[in-house]
Amino acid sequence: MPVPGRPGTTLVRIPDPVISPTGEIVMPSSVGSNFGVQQAAYSEDVTSAVGTGPVRNAIEWGTVHPAGSVQQASALQPAMMGEPLPTPAGMPMPGGDFMMNNSFGQGYTTTYQSQPGAPDSASPIFGDLLGEQGFTETASDAWLGDWSDGYYGDPVREAGIGRERVQAAPFEIDIAQPQASFTFRTQAGWNVGFPDRSEYFFAKPGRGPAADTGADFQDFRFQLEVGGGSASVITDIPIRVLDPEINPNTTGIGDMSTTAKVVLMQGGDWMMTQVTKTTFNSGNARKGLGTGHVSIEPGMLFRYNSSDITYWHGELKVNFPIAGDPAHSGQVLKWGIGVSHVIYETDAFAIIPTFEYTNMWFLDGGQTVIDPPLPNTIIDVDGDGLSYFTEGARLIFDTGGDLGLMEVGICAQQQIGSLGYLDAMLKFDLRFIY
Repeated sequence: MPVPGRPGTTLVRIPDPVISPTGEIVMPSSVGSNFGVQQAAYSEDVTSAVGTGPVRNAIEWGTVHPAGSVQQASALQPAMMGEPLPTPAGMPMPGGDFMMNNSFGQGYTTTYQSQPGAPDSASPIFGDLLGEQGFTETASDAWLGDWSDGYYGDPVREAGIGRERVQAAPFEIDIAQPQASFTFRTQAGWNVGFPDRSEYFFAKPGRGPAADTGADFQDFRFQLEVGGGSASVITDIPIRVLDPEINPNTTGIGDMSTTAKVVLMQGGDWMMTQVTKTTFNSGNARKGLGTGHVSIEPGMLFRYNSSDITYWHGELKVNFPIAGDPAHSGQVLKWGIGVSHVIYETDAFAIIPTFEYTNMWFLDGGQTVIDPPLPNTIIDVDGDGLSYFTEGARLIFDTGGDLGLMEVGICAQQQIGSLGYLDAMLKFDLRFIY
């Protein structure tokens, strides 16, 4: 209600009216004396601008002074107002309470300017209502705008499905967040150099195929993750199509694995998860479909959200061979850092690109050299480091069906340098979140 002759605005909160037997509008006693007028432009009492009558007598008017307190008008009729209710303590709300100095908390600091027909562009939910009333939000207190938009941090767009899945977008780095999901992954790798190095891809000649100069492969992997929240278990069953340069081509089941995730610490921004992967020698090692031994890979996974649309990811893991060849098998250290970011989202669709840097260190073991001048010679592996860049993107779909969310992802991995474990790899994911 604008005050005649005064610039600025006034916000009036009126309770449900009650008609007395004499025809006057009265204030129920349960309402008390905590309703009023918020006048942000000046601090004078505004009761004189309303006039006299049943409406004025039924409503408690007040003005907001620089200190933020509401001064009650002295012209009220106490008999009409009922007994005031005390303001309960200890009921905070973020950024203030738009209901002013009522019984729900502190006074809301947002002011409104009287601009008829100008809707509030920063508040999709309340914009229409405020626009119809001629109010536009201009205050520095952004809590109402953030809350009414459905999320924090962006006063223009509403939250969509991308914010739910950006934390689980990486391809090469293991995801710190346990989740219930099923993933079908196809991946193709080119030129695995020294495939028997540390018995990480092949077993050594004799236990595995003959020494080879390199190999291409394609994997079809079926990954099921059960759990969520603070812990989960993953099973991974691969079918490998192998194309070595010297040995014959072959196809079969590779080395299956199980992975356990347990969240150790989780805060508002950080998550730290313990992960342990156990790989079994289910693949035929003589054909190059497996390593011929069991291995355990413990590690830590990290996640940091710099905003609700940008997440940083990290991992640190070490692969330990069990019952491998004592001289040929060895430990492999892996670490990486990556970022995922929502560039487009709605309630049913989102696009999330990713960028990852990963590094592998073959700490120990041996590898077979078949090129001159040292043909079929086993040399020691001592700290060979390999680095990779991985660029990818995930498309998130909410089909509304009983299979939950569906994700389609694709990424390309490229080796930096020429130390030769894997020159390049292409991955394609089809994942269902339930």
